[in-house]
Amino acid sequence: MIDPELGWQAGEPVPKVSGSILGMPADGTFAEYVAVPAQNVYSKPGALSWDEAAAIGLAGLTAYRAIFTRGRITKDDVVFISGVAGGVQTFVLLYAKHKEHRRCGQATSE
Repeated sequence: MIDPELGWQAGEPVPKVSGSILGMPADGTFAEYVAVPAQNVYSKPGALSWDEAAAIGLAGLTAYRAIFTRGRITKDDVVFISGVAGGVQTFVLLYAKHKEHRRCGQATSE
Protein backbone atom coordinates (compact mmCIF):
# COMPACT_ATOMS: atom_id res chain seq x y z
CA MET A 1 0.00 0.00 0.00
CA ILE A 2 1.19 3.55 -0.71
CA ASP A 3 0.79 6.55 1.58
CA PRO A 4 0.16 9.24 -1.06
CA GLU A 5 1.28 12.16 1.16
CA LEU A 6 4.92 12.69 0.27
CA GLY A 7 7.08 14.48 2.83
CA TRP A 8 4.87 13.76 5.86
CA GLN A 9 7.12 12.23 8.50
CA ALA A 10 5.85 9.52 10.85
CA GLY A 11 4.56 10.95 14.11
CA GLU A 12 3.93 14.47 12.76
CA PRO A 13 0.28 15.52 13.16
CA VAL A 14 0.70 17.83 10.15
CA PRO A 15 3.52 18.09 7.62
CA LYS A 16 6.29 20.49 8.68
CA VAL A 17 7.36 20.98 5.10
CA SER A 18 5.27 21.76 2.07
CA GLY A 19 4.83 18.16 1.00
CA SER A 20 3.06 17.01 -2.10
CA ILE A 21 0.44 14.40 -2.77
CA LEU A 22 1.20 11.61 -5.20
CA GLY A 23 -0.33 12.89 -8.42
CA MET A 24 0.05 16.56 -7.53
CA PRO A 25 2.41 17.78 -8.95
CA ALA A 26 4.31 14.54 -9.73
CA ASP A 27 2.86 11.58 -11.65
CA GLY A 28 0.06 9.76 -9.86
CA THR A 29 -1.05 6.20 -9.44
CA PHE A 30 -2.75 5.88 -12.85
CA ALA A 31 0.76 5.32 -14.19
CA GLU A 32 1.88 1.79 -14.95
CA TYR A 33 4.88 2.34 -12.66
CA VAL A 34 5.48 4.98 -10.01
CA ALA A 35 8.44 5.61 -7.71
CA VAL A 36 7.86 6.68 -4.10
CA PRO A 37 10.13 6.85 -1.05
CA ALA A 38 10.36 3.57 0.87
CA GLN A 39 8.83 5.28 3.94
CA ASN A 40 5.58 5.67 1.97
CA VAL A 41 5.17 1.96 1.24
CA TYR A 42 3.39 -0.38 3.65
CA SER A 43 2.42 -4.04 3.57
CA LYS A 44 -1.23 -4.77 2.86
CA PRO A 45 -3.01 -5.80 6.07
CA GLY A 46 -3.99 -9.47 5.87
CA ALA A 47 -7.58 -8.65 6.83
CA LEU A 48 -8.06 -6.58 3.66
CA SER A 49 -8.61 -7.91 0.16
CA TRP A 50 -6.55 -6.36 -2.64
CA ASP A 51 -9.64 -4.38 -3.75
CA GLU A 52 -10.26 -3.08 -0.21
CA ALA A 53 -6.63 -2.09 0.22
CA ALA A 54 -6.64 -0.29 -3.13
CA ALA A 55 -9.78 1.64 -2.19
CA ILE A 56 -8.27 3.23 0.92
CA GLY A 57 -5.94 5.62 -0.88
CA LEU A 58 -6.07 9.33 -0.18
CA ALA A 59 -9.72 9.46 0.93
CA GLY A 60 -9.13 6.83 3.61
CA LEU A 61 -5.93 8.49 4.78
CA THR A 62 -7.57 11.93 4.91
CA ALA A 63 -10.50 10.59 6.93
CA TYR A 64 -8.24 8.68 9.30
CA ARG A 65 -6.11 11.71 10.02
CA ALA A 66 -9.17 13.94 10.40
CA ILE A 67 -10.90 11.85 13.04
CA PHE A 68 -8.04 10.10 14.80
CA THR A 69 -5.02 12.41 14.43
CA ARG A 70 -6.74 15.80 14.49
CA GLY A 71 -10.12 14.94 16.03
CA ARG A 72 -8.77 12.35 18.45
CA ILE A 73 -12.16 10.70 18.72
CA THR A 74 -12.74 8.18 21.44
CA LYS A 75 -15.29 5.40 21.71
CA ASP A 76 -17.52 7.71 23.79
CA ASP A 77 -17.66 10.61 21.30
CA VAL A 78 -20.62 11.43 19.10
CA VAL A 79 -19.41 12.17 15.57
CA PHE A 80 -21.41 14.48 13.30
CA ILE A 81 -20.72 13.92 9.62
CA SER A 82 -22.18 16.49 7.26
CA GLY A 83 -23.26 14.89 3.98
CA VAL A 84 -21.99 11.34 3.68
CA ALA A 85 -21.76 11.34 -0.10
CA GLY A 86 -18.08 11.44 -0.97
CA GLY A 87 -15.10 9.23 -0.34
CA VAL A 88 -13.72 11.03 2.72
CA GLN A 89 -17.10 11.21 4.49
CA THR A 90 -17.76 7.55 3.75
CA PHE A 91 -14.47 6.59 5.38
CA VAL A 92 -15.20 8.87 8.37
CA LEU A 93 -18.53 7.07 8.79
CA LEU A 94 -16.90 3.64 8.59
CA TYR A 95 -14.08 4.55 11.00
CA ALA A 96 -16.45 6.18 13.50
CA LYS A 97 -18.83 3.22 13.28
CA HIS A 98 -15.94 0.83 13.90
CA LYS A 99 -14.86 2.88 16.93
CA GLU A 100 -18.46 2.85 18.26
CA HIS A 101 -18.77 -0.91 17.78
CA ARG A 102 -15.56 -1.38 19.73
CA ARG A 103 -17.21 0.57 22.58
CA CYS A 104 -20.20 -1.78 22.55
CA GLY A 105 -17.97 -4.83 22.43
CA GLN A 106 -19.52 -5.91 19.13
CA ALA A 107 -17.65 -7.44 16.25
CA THR A 108 -17.49 -5.30 13.14
CA SER A 109 -18.55 -7.47 10.23
CA GLU A 110 -20.12 -4.69 8.16
